Amino acid sequence: YQSVQPLEVEEIGILFHLIRARLALIVNIASWQAERFPAKRDYVLRLATEVWTSLERLDELSSREATRYLLDHSNPE
Repeated sequence: YQSVQPLEVEEIGILFHLIRARLALIVNIASWQAERFPAKRDYVLRLATEVWTSLERLDELSSREATRYLLDHSNPE
């Protein structure tokens, strides 16, 4: 993506929050689907543990640390 349409600094600045929000949505939607469709519970929750682990790992980073990491690794040159 970066080689075709590089992110602006402002976009990189909010990326960490967007990643965390997306992961939170994944587990919330999966939980809702599991309740709504019990027959598909195992399927819709198959990644929930991995997503929670990712969220926990991201909780160990400050927004500043994450943004610095993303800025340092966002330029493909």
